[in-house]
Amino acid sequence: QANSATSTGLEWIASGGGGISFNEIVRKTSDQSESGTTPVSDTELKLAIGVSKTFIFQFDVILHETSTGDIKESVTAPTNAIGGWSASNSNTNTGDTANFGDIQFSSNSTDTMLLHHIGGWCTTDASNSGDIQFQFSKRSGAGATVSITGGMGWSADVT
Repeated sequence: QANSATSTGLEWIASGGGGISFNEIVRKTSDQSESGTTPVSDTELKLAIGVSKTFIFQFDVILHETSTGDIKESVTAPTNAIGGWSASNSNTNTGDTANFGDIQFSSNSTDTMLLHHIGGWCTTDASNSGDIQFQFSKRSGAGATVSITGGMGWSADVT
């Protein structure tokens, strides 16, 4: 900070805080596949969220669909949480903000492996903690399977 009493006109002081505190960081350690069209919860990409808190979060996921590249993705949150999320991938950018539990679609008929970036925010009430959970499935297509072949997620308490 500025201090005219020092020779340089500056002095070091202790930080007043206010930085972001990472709540949790998770990573995908094993592949997971789904052949149905109803989104299922990923077994590792979930972030614990406390009560009466506001969090920002992000998931980066490598998804592979074996035939047409049609993929569904969703994010769920604790009961009564407010907030939203948006997804983009390496070939398209939806740019739309979704509510928790809404489904977004991505499709790429020429390259069936995509890096998906999902980001958002969540505020919980005073009585409901739980998880922010990434979900996925195939969109359509007989015999197709969607697999997560890698990923990570993080949340930060910005309360």
